[in-house]
Amino acid sequence: MKRVYLQRKQDFFSSRSSNNWCYYTHKLLSDLDMLEYWNDEILVPEIDKWKKLVNKKFFEREQILWRVECKKKSQLRTYCLLKTELKPEFYLSFGGYLS
Repeated sequence: MKRVYLQRKQDFFSSRSSNNWCYYTHKLLSDLDMLEYWNDEILVPEIDKWKKLVNKKFFEREQILWRVECKKKSQLRTYCLLKTELKPEFYLSFGGYLS
C-alpha cells in the first residue's frame, strides 16, 4: 500500500494530473489549511488524533461556508443574528427529528 501511495504521489508531482487521487487529497488538504501534512508526512499524528483533527477542520470550514451563505440571503437576516453556530437545535431532538 505504501508503495502505491508513494508512486501515485510521485506521479502527481511530475504531471499535476487531476485524474490522480493524490490531486484530490492535495486539494482537500489545501482547502482545509493542512498542507503541512501533505508536505511532511512525519507530522501526521496517530489515526485517532488524525480523524479528530480532520473532523475539526471540516467542521470549521462548513461553519464558515454556512455563515457566508446565510448572510447572503436577506430573508435570513434575523436568523443570522440569533443563530451564530452551526449545530442542531435543541427543539429538534423532540419528536424523533434527530433521533
